[in-house]
Amino acid sequence: MLQSAAWLNQIRWRAHQSVGRTPPYDLWNRNCEHYATWLMSEKPQSPQVNGAVVLGLLGTVLWLAE
Repeated sequence: MLQSAAWLNQIRWRAHQSVGRTPPYDLWNRNCEHYATWLMSEKPQSPQVNGAVVLGLLGTVLWLAE
């Protein structure tokens, strides 16, 4: 998928501006996937973490229902 030059330049600018300013790594709230999605869309998110949380909650509900 080709992206516009302006979009790619914005990603480069965000990455350059974040050097030395990124908060400490946190698996649940600030992992590499959060950083990559923030670079691309300004909205840090991690579908993998969200999926793990949903599965954990579902497992807990099923366990408690027994």
